[in-house]
Amino acid sequence: MRTKIALMQIVSISFSLGFFCFLPLNVQAEPIKELKKEDMLTKAPKPYIIQPSGYQAKAPTPQSRRGEEDFKQLNCMACHSIHNTGGVIGPLLDGVGARRSSEYLYAHLANTQKEKEHFAKLTNTDINLLQHPRLTEATAKLLVAYLETIPEPPGGFVLFPHIKSSPAEEKQDNPAFKPAAQSTNSQIGKQLYDKCGCIACHSIHNIGGWLGPKLDGIGGRMNRTEISKYINSPAVKLRESTDEQEVWPQMPHLDLSKSEIDKLVDYLLTLPNSESNKPK
Repeated sequence: MRTKIALMQIVSISFSLGFFCFLPLNVQAEPIKELKKEDMLTKAPKPYIIQPSGYQAKAPTPQSRRGEEDFKQLNCMACHSIHNTGGVIGPLLDGVGARRSSEYLYAHLANTQKEKEHFAKLTNTDINLLQHPRLTEATAKLLVAYLETIPEPPGGFVLFPHIKSSPAEEKQDNPAFKPAAQSTNSQIGKQLYDKCGCIACHSIHNIGGWLGPKLDGIGGRMNRTEISKYINSPAVKLRESTDEQEVWPQMPHLDLSKSEIDKLVDYLLTLPNSESNKPK
């Protein structure tokens, strides 16, 4: 029996392994070549080699070790990876001290208005679009101390070019939808959204992953009951036939209580339609 795996499954595997891995420097890379759709599964472009910068990671200290513990407890690996282990929605953190200053990292993490404004200025980003979870000043300092101890891979980075693929199907926004007002429960729901790593697959304001549907204006496309059911009992989409198998990414089951799901839904119902889909 001939089995043909859908392109999306290959992309999902790539996400789980990460686009970066460590290889010796004598590996040769070739320029990216445009692939025909029918060749994407068998003729992937060869990678680029990114040489190490020579960054000398700082020696561990009691402060950095506490930061490492906080890094684990905060589940930062849901989005970021170290040594090819972890998520892929956020930047990989090997040798991050070579690319980002302690000033930048602290401004990115600390939950103060001053640091939010500073980071927005550093990155030329609208302060309202800053999505990274914010932490206490003390925790932010500990995390920065830990991040600066993470070394570069001695062989450098291997960058695999992106393979073109299709994102999740976009649903048309409901132009009559009016988002709910923010509340204490919706703010707790936003914290749950960040904690559960939903941004790895879903996007809001074009920030986040693309394997799952965009969540802008979700309340205009699904009611509260439907959203709750989708979170609590996600549908599995799988189709098989005698000569091919197509697999779509599926919503993972979240270990949340009914109260937590309700708060997460409260947050989702506050999200307005995306700017690109607003009626003109």
